[in-house]
Amino acid sequence: MIKLSHSRHSRVLTVLLVSLTFACSAKTVLDPQELRVHYSTEPASVDPSLAEDGASLKILGNTAEGLVGYDGSGKLIPRAAKSWSISQDGLQYEFQIQEGLKWSDGVALRAADFMTGIKRTIDPKTGAKLGELLGSIASVKAPSDQTLVIKLKKKTPHFLKVLSLPIASPQRQDVLDQNQGTWPVVAPSASSYFIAERKPDQYWILKKNPFAPVDSARNQPGLAPTTVRLMVIHEETSAMALFEQKKLDLLMRVPVLEQSRFQKQGQLSIQPFWATYYLGFHARKKPLDQPAVRCALARKVNKAQIIRVLDSGETVAESWIPPGMEGYFEESVLSQSKGTVPKGLKLRAGFDSNPRNSIIMEKIQSDWAQQSEGSPSVQLELFNQDWKSYLRELKLNTPDVFRFGWLAAFGDPISHLQALTSSNPNNMTGWKNSRYDALVEEISGLEPGPARLEKIKQAQRILLSEECVVVPIYHYVQVQAVSTRISGFRVNGLGIIRFSEILLK
Repeated sequence: MIKLSHSRHSRVLTVLLVSLTFACSAKTVLDPQELRVHYSTEPASVDPSLAEDGASLKILGNTAEGLVGYDGSGKLIPRAAKSWSISQDGLQYEFQIQEGLKWSDGVALRAADFMTGIKRTIDPKTGAKLGELLGSIASVKAPSDQTLVIKLKKKTPHFLKVLSLPIASPQRQDVLDQNQGTWPVVAPSASSYFIAERKPDQYWILKKNPFAPVDSARNQPGLAPTTVRLMVIHEETSAMALFEQKKLDLLMRVPVLEQSRFQKQGQLSIQPFWATYYLGFHARKKPLDQPAVRCALARKVNKAQIIRVLDSGETVAESWIPPGMEGYFEESVLSQSKGTVPKGLKLRAGFDSNPRNSIIMEKIQSDWAQQSEGSPSVQLELFNQDWKSYLRELKLNTPDVFRFGWLAAFGDPISHLQALTSSNPNNMTGWKNSRYDALVEEISGLEPGPARLEKIKQAQRILLSEECVVVPIYHYVQVQAVSTRISGFRVNGLGIIRFSEILLK
């Protein structure tokens, strides 16, 4: 059995503490232009160069302005760039920055700020885990305040999409100099909102950038939020209680048993998510260094039963690539070879503290404990940690087996594929395969189409059938409860809600 980090007593205490926080700031709560949002976990980092997890990207999607970006519908649109041109050989991108854009402290936004941000991200000393996505850059220059020129080492058809990420957003040299080369949590922003205040593990307050252009993407009546209060509440039931007390406008996680009730009330939003929930193996530990052992363990996972137990709209994942992206498939490619696990095998499995993760990991523990088709039982010890501690554990002391989720960094399958290449810092399995690396490198230079699709399928067969380095469990969906005081709610496949698109009644 697993000892969860939150007891019934702690859930009650969480509700009381958050309620007191609202009670002590009634003036803020009553502000008709404040949007109150449930936030289920603390982000790992809001440094644009270092952000690596979905929790971080959801904040930076509103506070880090890109040259281009995805709107609430998942469409790639111009942001700070008013126009751009690409050379015929695909190796040079020239951007014209919109005139009059300013940081939230009134300083003019310049092309050099984008150059500073990109150079800091690709500097190995920075340690940007997503920095490899900018690895095709040969040089970046700002010949004028409104012009940015990026030259590539090789043709990279998905490069424009990469520039939607915070790793390519502007950073000011004077701010970095004042903070010993780091980007502070409370800092100026060139996007729609800036981080005004943060109390760790309690709340984040975003304020509207007074110099940001008005977002004209939405054409509905209502007031745009001038303040966004992100309330960090780990327990779904605690957050739901506050939503029902009208102290939250957006509930980012809805307990499974409550979804039909919110659906009937017209407050439930269910949207696709470009993400895959998976089980990873430490492929450099014996006997998990043997593909036959990993594949035998993968076959013992009953994904369909996990989905039935969750009963919250997810779909069984046979593909590493999520639905809606090139290379997604529905049929299992898992090898049916006769490889088995050694008798008496004992493994240790880690996961981040969450009731859903507990259910899944206990189910896998049960699946592996059973003897079936000549396959011996496996003793799986489970342990859980808070999100930040768990990330540290994965980096410093990767367990034999671990649960994780991989969210597409942008609307292309390449970020899923690159995450498991030999040199990628996000590859926590320790697995290396030169044939797979070469395939991914080839895919990164191909335009979408039949030839690229076949290469993507080949890469997935290596991952899931020949090597079984990860076991995709399900493809996520996004389920949120939305207050009736909100109009224009949209969340894209990256999980980002652009608060500037929301209107409050």
